[in-house]
Amino acid sequence: MNNIGPPRSQELLAAPHGGAECARGGPARILGHAERIWLLLVGLTLAGAWLAETGEAGWPLAFVVAGLIAFKGRMVIDHYMEMTGANTRIRRALHLFVVVVPLLVLFSHGWGDLLRRLTTI
Repeated sequence: MNNIGPPRSQELLAAPHGGAECARGGPARILGHAERIWLLLVGLTLAGAWLAETGEAGWPLAFVVAGLIAFKGRMVIDHYMEMTGANTRIRRALHLFVVVVPLLVLFSHGWGDLLRRLTTI
C-alpha cells in the first residue's frame, strides 16, 4: 500500500480474521465523522423534498426551507470544503453567502409578485 501522508482513521484495512481495522491498527469505527455528516445532509435533503411535496406553501414552510439551506450550506463549507482552517476572508465570504441565499428564498416567497414584475421584459 503506497501511503502518502499520515494514515487517516477512515481508511480500512482487511484484518486476517475477516474483520476490519483502521490504518493505525485499532478497531474500525462503523461511521466516521464525515459519514455521519453526509447521512445528516442526505436526511435533511430527503426531508426538504418531502416537505416540498406535502407541505402547504406559506411562511412556515419558507422559514423551514431557508433554515435547511443555511444549515446544510454551513455543514458543507465547514466539513467538506474544509474551510475551518482557510483564510478568514474566504471563510467569512462563504458564510455570508450561506446567510444571503436563505434570505433571498424568504424574499422571493414574500415578494415574488414584485420580483416577477421587475424582471419581466
